[in-house]
Parts: sequence; C-alpha cells; structure tokens
Amino acid sequence: MTIAAAVILIAALPGAADVSAARRIAIATVRPPRTLADALAQFDRQFDAGYARAGGGTATTAVQKRRLSRMRAAGRAEMSRQLTTDAIPRLLTLTERDYRANFTPAELARIAAFWTSPAGEALVQAMPRAAGQGGTLTLPPEHRDTITTYLTSPEARKESARSATLRGEMATVMTAFLQRAQPKITARIAAAGKTGTTP
Repeated sequence: MTIAAAVILIAALPGAADVSAARRIAIATVRPPRTLADALAQFDRQFDAGYARAGGGTATTAVQKRRLSRMRAAGRAEMSRQLTTDAIPRLLTLTERDYRANFTPAELARIAAFWTSPAGEALVQAMPRAAGQGGTLTLPPEHRDTITTYLTSPEARKESARSATLRGEMATVMTAFLQRAQPKITARIAAAGKTGTTP
C-alpha cells in the first residue's frame, strides 16, 4: 500500500474527521505558544519576587547579577522543556478527548470553524482580559457580530455547560504537572547557581 493510499484509507475511517476537528479546537483554545509565553512570564515574576526577598531588596553585584541571570535562564529552559513535552500535550489531549466525547461530528465541525476563525481567535484573546476586568468581555468591533451570534448558538451553549468540568480537569492536570516539574526546575536553577561564580 502506498503512503497516499494509506492516507486516504485513514481519512475514510469513522471518526477521522471528528479527531481532526477536535484537535483543531484543542489547539485553537489551548493556544500552546500563548500558554508557554504566559507560563514563562509567570516564572519570571516568581523568580524576581523570590530572589528579591532572599536578597532583602539590596542591589546585587555584577557577579551576583550574572549568577542570577544564569539561574533564571536555566529555570526558564527547564520550564519550557517541561511545558512543551508534558503539560501542553496533556492539555491538548484532554481538550480533544472532551470535545470528541461530548459533541457530534456536525457540532465539532461548526465549533472548529468558529474557534479557528479570526473571530474565534479574537474571543480567545478577549477571555483572559475579561477575567481581569470583573468578567466584562470586551469584543473587537470587527468581530462583535460574529462572536455574539456564535455565543448564542446551541454549540456554544453546550460548550458553556461543559466548561466548568473541563476547566476543573485542566486545573488537575496542571497541579499534577507542577508537582512533577517543580523539583526538576529547582534542581536546574540550583545547579546553575553553583557554577561560574568567579568574576
């Protein structure tokens, strides 16, 4: 069997389109690049706060600054590695499975079409901002009508009913991830702090 024939056969299997649509939804809503960037930004804030407290808020020397820079870089590298090989794949798989289990193929196609559209991307970007604005969702004018129409659709109402369960499962995944990843990140930071300490 040729590769082309195999691809055609796989595409014809029951559920193949479901998997593709559910995967597109997962990628569009989890947003791996944004998830990674947000996690690294949070790491930077926690790193700065932790070492500011440890140093009593005093200015560091050039040697200490180089040491902290190495430690930060090591921690960020390990955090990035852990996220891209562990947490993010798990979040994608969890989201994909949830949608496949709870939506019909026709619903998945319509949901995927929205979330992968410019309007869907705009809504994904607006939701985190709404959390910091008391839940007020500010929509870009050029996508407002499309988003409003989607949010009143049967698919969106069904998504909303599922959202609390999915968010809880995602939180559980992230809690378990941090328990696995934190010791490795801490070890990388500590190792970087022990090397190259001479001026």
